[in-house]
Amino acid sequence: MVAAGLFAVGVRGAAAQTGFNGTLTYQIQSENGKTVTLVTKTQGNKTRMEMADPANPARSGAFVIDNDAHTRTVILDSQKKYMVIPENMANMMNGGAATPNTSDWKFTKTGKTETVAGVSCEVVHASGTTNGHAEEADACVAKGVGFNPGTFASMSRPGAATDPGIVAMRDAIGPGNGIVKVVTTKDGKPSMTMVVTNIDRTAPSADVFSPPAGYTTMQMGGMPGAGTKP
Repeated sequence: MVAAGLFAVGVRGAAAQTGFNGTLTYQIQSENGKTVTLVTKTQGNKTRMEMADPANPARSGAFVIDNDAHTRTVILDSQKKYMVIPENMANMMNGGAATPNTSDWKFTKTGKTETVAGVSCEVVHASGTTNGHAEEADACVAKGVGFNPGTFASMSRPGAATDPGIVAMRDAIGPGNGIVKVVTTKDGKPSMTMVVTNIDRTAPSADVFSPPAGYTTMQMGGMPGAGTKP
């Protein structure tokens, strides 16, 4: 789902481009009806993302982006372990992922407005095709809060910042703005919904961007799905 991917992956950079400091709570519902909660905490150039999956608590954990230290930290609550990854290594790890062709995607300001979590936002419509499937999305853009997909480049393969779809979306959203709601369809059927349900402008404490006390470090082989032996 390119529409979902282009919009939602921007959460990785969270509010770094909007100037927002505080906590955002998102509800994400996939096309199969599964719902998860995502919480992002941002202070300056640091962002912590926490994912809660009621259906699979073992997957719950956090991911910290520290653009001052140029590191990415994975925190696994179920194992009480964490791993710090240098930014350049994280980029290399993501470099093998396929980048979809988004050259035919169009982004249009509709003139419509909504209120999401108490803030006013303007609706931007996106449309295009992926692997022969028609996809569309309506994103509600707010000033100074939300996520900006232009930050995709910081966590993707080199050159992703010049991807036509990312560039067009960044231009449509505008500087200092972020997305607080996105609803996508695929082949005319509901696909993904992602919406901010709560905005807390209280600055997070510095310790939320560090591994919790008592957690131990782990090597790359200890990551889920990294081929570790039981």
